[in-house]
Amino acid sequence: MFGQDDYLMRMIENMAKALGQLVFNKPVETVQLFDQAGNVTEEGLLMQRLKDMLACGQVNEAENLLFSWLDESLDPNLLPVAIEFYRTVAGMDEAELAASDYTREEIAEGLAAVERLFEGNA
Repeated sequence: MFGQDDYLMRMIENMAKALGQLVFNKPVETVQLFDQAGNVTEEGLLMQRLKDMLACGQVNEAENLLFSWLDESLDPNLLPVAIEFYRTVAGMDEAELAASDYTREEIAEGLAAVERLFEGNA
């Protein structure tokens, strides 16, 4: 159980680094709610909404929202949102995932889908 979780977390971190290099030519950072001028960012609002949904056990719905944003606009600023989303989901325990009808395999599949989207548009 722990081995699979460790593997998944390493996979997320490695994918974050690789995608960050690919899209931004730098490491992916965490999503900030405010920009340098103090304005709320769209990606920050999206991340907060996703985290609120995760806190309510709406993992599938949150993932659907993430991909609807990615399908609408493959903005490179959304990559850190996707990575942070999957980091958060990967940090959930088995009971939380089961209660949300979500699996570790779906985390890996979602990450792979994000990778395909961004690699195809880099």
